[in-house]
Amino acid sequence: MIKSALCAVSWALLGLSAACSGEALDYGAELTAEEVLNHWLALPDPPPLPARPSWVLDLALRGGAGYKENVLYSALNQLDSAFSVIELDAFLYRESASPNQVHLYAFADQRHYVELDRGDNEQMVLAEASWTHRFDDSTSANLRGTYTFFDQFFDASISESESEAYRLFQHEFGFRTHVERKLLPRIHGRLGVAGKNVDVRDGDDDYTQVSAWAALEYRDAPHWRAGIRFRHDYDAYDERLKRAATGERWEDETVAVTTDELTLHVRRDWDPARRWQTHLRLTGRLRKDDGGGYYDYENWRGRLLLRGPLVGCRWEAGLYYGNTDYDVRPSSFGDVTSPHLSRTHWRARFRLERDLGPHA
Repeated sequence: MIKSALCAVSWALLGLSAACSGEALDYGAELTAEEVLNHWLALPDPPPLPARPSWVLDLALRGGAGYKENVLYSALNQLDSAFSVIELDAFLYRESASPNQVHLYAFADQRHYVELDRGDNEQMVLAEASWTHRFDDSTSANLRGTYTFFDQFFDASISESESEAYRLFQHEFGFRTHVERKLLPRIHGRLGVAGKNVDVRDGDDDYTQVSAWAALEYRDAPHWRAGIRFRHDYDAYDERLKRAATGERWEDETVAVTTDELTLHVRRDWDPARRWQTHLRLTGRLRKDDGGGYYDYENWRGRLLLRGPLVGCRWEAGLYYGNTDYDVRPSSFGDVTSPHLSRTHWRARFRLERDLGPHA
């Protein structure tokens, strides 16, 4: 209080001195009253505040466990198993007031199923570089490049006599871009295109995919967010093989597959800090090939997530559902009436997350 009064007096004395001497005092508009007082009292200037870092790194380590039906996605040899999972998130972004924003993101996880061999763990790695330009308060554009690696197990058996479980190694290189615009005060629209090249280890099923999508989203901050999205994919294969449980392979006439997907999502934030959340997502997918219909199917998926804080960590509980119905799934023996044309699985998961970065 005393120092504030002295600051006011110092400004008054400066004005009086200038008036008496007839000289203008060039202290500059950026000079504060406290700095003027320090100058009159011969006090040193306070040390400058530390500069905010232009790049910020956030790290998160997660561990969890759950139970999944039909681990190998098999139509004949269903295997259910408990599993454990470890995940790592790394997010590097630049704090800037400019209309251009850049971020780098990496994600990796390793999952072990109790019913599989100890060494048969599944892995996934995702890396992304993104650039966003904001034209004004209602319009923005985004461009990003991605890399994804999958190491996963599948059972491709189409006969009950033998099981053909194999390991999939897959590399994906892709890009995507979209434009987003606020159409109404609470309605946002988005249009986008994407492309990717998928390389499989044995090279039989490599393909190139081109996609386009459109989305509408309702945002009622700070509580509700809901939207709908339609997406169309076109996959072009260089070569494709069918596989039988006996190990036999033969060339497939299918060289192109189209997929239409419709997604509905709802998010509810239960407190202003967004610590308690509920997420619901429902997806329907229809796939058609240009061959004999071997890859035609309908797929339905659902996901319900609950999130909240717990003793310095965050927890997440999730329930997942998936069902795939194939039109036909013939074998090398000409069995076009196989009863195993539907694959269904449920999965439950619980995980804890702890931030390791500077904002933890």
